[in-house]
Amino acid sequence: MYEVDAQLVGKNIFTYRPKGNKSYSEQDIAQYLKKFELCSALKLIGEISYQIFISSKQSIISIKGIPIFNGVLAYIAMLLIENSNDYRSENFTMNNLLQAIDMYFGLKDPFEDTGENREGCLIRFGSTQFNYERELRHTIPRALILYRDLWGQTNNSKKINLNKTLQELYQLNLEEMLLLSFTFSYKPEKDFLRLLNIVENEKQSNENQLSETFINAFSNKTQKKFINFIASTYKNFREKSKKEEVNPEYSKFRFNPLINYPVLIPDKNIKPTSGLGQVYIRPIPRLIIERVVRGLYYDLSNYFQDGKKNPFKTAFGEVFEEYVGLILNKSINKYKIKKEFQYGKPDIDSPDWFILDLENNKAIVIEVKQSSLYLSAKTYGEIEDIQKSIKQTIGKGIEQIYQFEQNIKNRKYEELKEFYDIETVDKMIVTYDKSYFNNSVLRDQVKEVNEKIPNDYHWHTISIEELEYIVGTLGDSIFDFLREKKKEKFTDEMDFMDYCARKYPELKINNSYLNEISDKFFQELKMLEKGK
Repeated sequence: MYEVDAQLVGKNIFTYRPKGNKSYSEQDIAQYLKKFELCSALKLIGEISYQIFISSKQSIISIKGIPIFNGVLAYIAMLLIENSNDYRSENFTMNNLLQAIDMYFGLKDPFEDTGENREGCLIRFGSTQFNYERELRHTIPRALILYRDLWGQTNNSKKINLNKTLQELYQLNLEEMLLLSFTFSYKPEKDFLRLLNIVENEKQSNENQLSETFINAFSNKTQKKFINFIASTYKNFREKSKKEEVNPEYSKFRFNPLINYPVLIPDKNIKPTSGLGQVYIRPIPRLIIERVVRGLYYDLSNYFQDGKKNPFKTAFGEVFEEYVGLILNKSINKYKIKKEFQYGKPDIDSPDWFILDLENNKAIVIEVKQSSLYLSAKTYGEIEDIQKSIKQTIGKGIEQIYQFEQNIKNRKYEELKEFYDIETVDKMIVTYDKSYFNNSVLRDQVKEVNEKIPNDYHWHTISIEELEYIVGTLGDSIFDFLREKKKEKFTDEMDFMDYCARKYPELKINNSYLNEISDKFFQELKMLEKGK
C-alpha cells in the first residue's frame, strides 16, 4: 500500500514497499516481462497512461494499493520492447502490470545503500516522475511564438532559415507538426492508433471553409510523414536503447527511447478495420506532443552543433529572451518593463529584463537562461555533474545580476544613474528547460561552487512555464507575490507551482494571452469537433 509520508519543499513524497520487502534488479523485471505478448501489453499501458494524461486532478493513480504514474509506465514499456515480442503466447493483464510495477519499486537508488548525495537522489526523482507531470497547456502557443512569430527578429536567428531546416529534417512545417502532435496525443483510442480521416467528409461537403494549411496537415501524405518522424520499429528501438552503457545502479534512470519514438510499429500483422491501413501503438500518449514541443529544441541543437559552436543555441537564446519580455509585457500593466542595455567601456551587458515600480523605487531584476541543469546532471544526479553544470547555467546568471548590483553600489558608471535610488527587491533566473528543487537543492549548490556569491544573497529560479502562469494569473501583484513567497524558509524553497498549489488552491492558474494564441491556432479543429 502506498501513502503520502511527508512533503519536501511542497512536493508530496510517498513510500511504497514491494510485497515481502523484496529487492529486484532490472534483469529480474526483464525476465518477468519477456513471456508476454508485446503489442497487447503496450496497448494496455497506453490505455492507462491516457487516463492519467487527460486527468486534470491526478498524476498518480492507485490500483490495489500500488501507485501508477507515467514515469513507471514508460519504464515498463521500455523493458517490454527490449525483452518481449508480438509472438509470445501469454496475455499481459492488469495483474501482470501491477506485479511489474511492484518490482520496479524494489529497484534501489544508490542513495539507499550509501546515504550520500541526497541532492542527486532528489534530482533523479524529478526526471523519472515529475517530468511526466508537467503542464502541456501552453507548450503549443509557446512553440508558435518562439519558432514562428519571433524567429527571424533577432540578429542571429535571421541567419537560420527555420522553415527550410524543418523541411530538411522532417519534410514537415511547424504548424503541421504541432497540429498532428496535439491530435495524436489527445485523440481517444480504445484500440490501436491509426491515421486520421478528420477532413475527408468536410472536403466533400464543403460546408466548412477549411484552410489549405489545415487540409494539408491532415492529408494522408502529411500524416505518414509525421508518423515516420515519431515512430520506430521494435528493432530500431532496441538498437537505440542499447547505445548507452550505464552503471547498473543507475539503470532505472537511463534514457528511454520512447522520448524520441513515442509511437511503435508492431511486428505482428494486426488486422485493422477495413480500409484504415497500418496500426500503431502509443504506450505514453503525452510523449507524442512532447516529442515536438520539447524535442524540437534538442533536434535543432544537435543538427547545428559544430564542434564547440552551436549557432542554433545562440539564436534561440536571443529569441527566448525576447519571448520572456513579451510574456512580461502582455501580463503586467502597472509597472515598466525595461530591456537589457549596455554600459561602460568596453560594453557591459546589464541583466536581461527589469520590472520597475518607479512610484516606489523598486525593481525585480531578471536573467534568462536556456538550461537550469544539463541532461546528464538531471538524469543521474552525480554531485560533480550538478556542480559543473550549474556553474554555466543558474550560477552564471546570478553572478551577472550580483555584479550588476555591485556596479550600481559603486556608482562607477554614469549609465546606471537611473538605478541609484532603486531598490532591487527580487532577483529571478528564468529558464527554458525545467529542473526541480531549484530554490532549495540547486540554490544551495550554486552558493557551494561560486565563492563570489554571499551566503545570504537571495534569488528565485523559475521555469518559463511557471512564469507564464504566475504573471498571467497574478500580473501586477508580482511584487507582493514574491515578497510573500520568501517570507518563510519553507515556502521560499518551493518550486513556484508547488507554492501556488498551496497558497492559492482554488485559483485557476492561466495565461489569457497564450490562450488566445492557442484558440486561434486550433479554431478549425474545434470547428470540426463541434460539428460531429
